[in-house]
Amino acid sequence: GSGSQRPIFTDCISRQNSQGIFFCWGVTHGLAQNCDLSDNLDYGITIGHRDNDNRITGCTIERNHKVGLQFRHPQSEFRGAHRNLIEGCVIRDNGFADAGIGVQFLGETHDVTIRDNQIADSGEGQQKIGIQVSAEAEGTQIVGNEFTGMEQEVVYLQPAATEDSVAAGSS
Repeated sequence: GSGSQRPIFTDCISRQNSQGIFFCWGVTHGLAQNCDLSDNLDYGITIGHRDNDNRITGCTIERNHKVGLQFRHPQSEFRGAHRNLIEGCVIRDNGFADAGIGVQFLGETHDVTIRDNQIADSGEGQQKIGIQVSAEAEGTQIVGNEFTGMEQEVVYLQPAATEDSVAAGSS
């Protein structure tokens, strides 16, 4: 729950729910290890709002309808999900009911490492983008991952144009 310190999820199965694991506000130093987070109607895992220094390792995150793993949009940089590690997971065939995204960053999230994962579409065209990183995310490290069968492996979004920047560019 909200504010949990050092929670441990090991060998858990979460299938056919709204969401697999929901890291609530202020969850820190948690571990989700060897969990099966599949076939959920929204997300396999969602993390955000000061959920810092957590590890997600060895998990299977597949066939979730909207996104496999989503870093939620924080209300401010202070409330972002910082310094989390995603390692050794299988992230496959997610997002088929939405944009087809395996891992999605929304807003200001800093210093997240995504390392040594298998990120794939199994050939059905469900997961089109492996990792989508918001323009506001900083220090994201994406290393040693194996990408298979998607249209795009990693997409870095550009900052949205504001009315002021559009007006300045047209003069």
